[in-house]
Amino acid sequence: RSPGANMSTKVLTIAALRQVLAKFPGAMFPRVVNGRWRDAEYSGRALRAVRKQARLAGFEWPWGTDKQHTEVLMKGSRHERLHESRWETINQKLAKQPELIKEHHATLRAARGHKATSIQKALFYGIKDAKK
Repeated sequence: RSPGANMSTKVLTIAALRQVLAKFPGAMFPRVVNGRWRDAEYSGRALRAVRKQARLAGFEWPWGTDKQHTEVLMKGSRHERLHESRWETINQKLAKQPELIKEHHATLRAARGHKATSIQKALFYGIKDAKK
């Protein structure tokens, strides 16, 4: 076996690390030998260990970097996504409620067939609106 093949537990000397790095990048990938595919000499786990040891020893690792992780924005639940817009809509509709209530009461009075007295207006709408 080549030095560094079982990299998960073995710590390499600088000379052994140079010997391992001399095989790269060919030993990192599967290859065709006599018309047959052969596995890579170093597995992904062994490559991570070699990369880590090389960086700790001060060697440059020119064969790509670690995986680039992108930030995944969580979709969230529907009620969480719509929470703010829902409260905006509720507050807008609540602001319209006093006028809608007055219209509704006027419709009910018209359906009853008589007008409210000034005392009823004063009790319901307040003193300012009673004189109308």
